[in-house]
Amino acid sequence: MALKVNIEKKAMAKLVQSKAGLTVLSAKMRQPLQEFRDHTSIVREIFQSDELSQGELPIYDKDVEAKAYTLDIHSATPVTVQDKTKIYVPTKDHATIVSEPMASIKTRGFNFNKRVEQKTRAEVFQEEDKEVFKFLSTLAQTEGNTIAATAANLSLDTISDAIGIIESKGEKIAGSIVINPTHLSLIRKASKDVFTPNSNEEIMRTGRLGVLYGCKVYSTAAMPADKILITSTPDTLGVFVDVVGVQALPYINTDTRQQGLSVFTNSGAYAFGSSTALITIA
Repeated sequence: MALKVNIEKKAMAKLVQSKAGLTVLSAKMRQPLQEFRDHTSIVREIFQSDELSQGELPIYDKDVEAKAYTLDIHSATPVTVQDKTKIYVPTKDHATIVSEPMASIKTRGFNFNKRVEQKTRAEVFQEEDKEVFKFLSTLAQTEGNTIAATAANLSLDTISDAIGIIESKGEKIAGSIVINPTHLSLIRKASKDVFTPNSNEEIMRTGRLGVLYGCKVYSTAAMPADKILITSTPDTLGVFVDVVGVQALPYINTDTRQQGLSVFTNSGAYAFGSSTALITIA
């Protein structure tokens, strides 16, 4: 999924050259950035996604009996929720600066839109994904919901067994499988009885490879190659919360004579216990 901004390259280059133009551009970027986020961010697919309104706080009701964990914003590891009835979700900024020297902006080859797409994907959305995958992987290890494998014996049966870990924990069912592209061949070799592939267009648009054993399969470099993560369905996994949805603000650095946009989010997550399983690959 590419970032689609309905502004001609020449007009965009002109907007980037002034503070007033950058203010206009940042406003025009908001909707395209939100659509780009919705088709690029995997964590917002595997969790229930909640974008808060102005003035809302990231506080959620909690079942007294349920175990819940929040994402530590410093270490990306699980922190047990101690309150019996409420979950307060810590959040943090994920940001990138997309800027160019004025001399570059005025050249014919300048493509600011492409730069925003590349840096936002790599430095905002993939960084969010990496932190949340670490959080969920550590949670699975903390709870002992892991299976050890080697590159030689990793198979579809291993993935099936990991799914079974989640589905043995009461009423939860597995909903998502997250893999590194290293393991694509394993998924592609699955028979049609267990794997329904998506079209190339759907893969490009959403990042979903298809459905394996009833689970949506995602391939991303944000998932370490030595791990495969399985999560329960979004309604039983937890919530990924956006306190500030993806935004763009004008950026000007007079010392380096660069200007452009600062693109950022402010987000966090919580997950319930017994909602993840992990395959570790030696």
